[in-house]
Amino acid sequence: AAELNATLEHVKALQRRSVEYAKGICERSQRFAVDFGMKTGLTACATCGATCRNRGCKGCRKNFCALCLDCHVGSSPAVAWMYGDAGISSALAKINPARWSSRMCLDDALEDLERTAESERPRPIRISVTSRGRDCIEEVLPSRDLALAWLRSFREHDVRREGDEAITIESPRGTF
Repeated sequence: AAELNATLEHVKALQRRSVEYAKGICERSQRFAVDFGMKTGLTACATCGATCRNRGCKGCRKNFCALCLDCHVGSSPAVAWMYGDAGISSALAKINPARWSSRMCLDDALEDLERTAESERPRPIRISVTSRGRDCIEEVLPSRDLALAWLRSFREHDVRREGDEAITIESPRGTF
């Protein structure tokens, strides 16, 4: 742990994720359908073996056909964010797709917000979390740091597993 400049808990978590990655199991917070780009030749689905396009899961980097990718990603959350004070009218800004970040997995949203510098005057952050395009949570938090704390709390509370389709996404409780 000392060589990695990490705590023992971080090392154990890294070892667990490495073993799961080797088995082809990705974390829910990393599951997101992506296009891996142009590829010559055919690609086989990691689940059913059918010929498919070069699309798959960002978390495990495996190729899937459309049906298997939908099953693999399941009800994993997708996140987009924007500044809550963007534009003259927040109602107009909300419907302007250019104001929002791209849709991404939970871990990527955290990284994206962490890379965003906090200005001298904290700006509110509007976060939108969807699951399979049906359930939606929108939260407006007063600063980037509070938005990061909310997303981390959401990730910890997102304990649903595949097959729990009847459960709706819930916002983490507490004061931020």
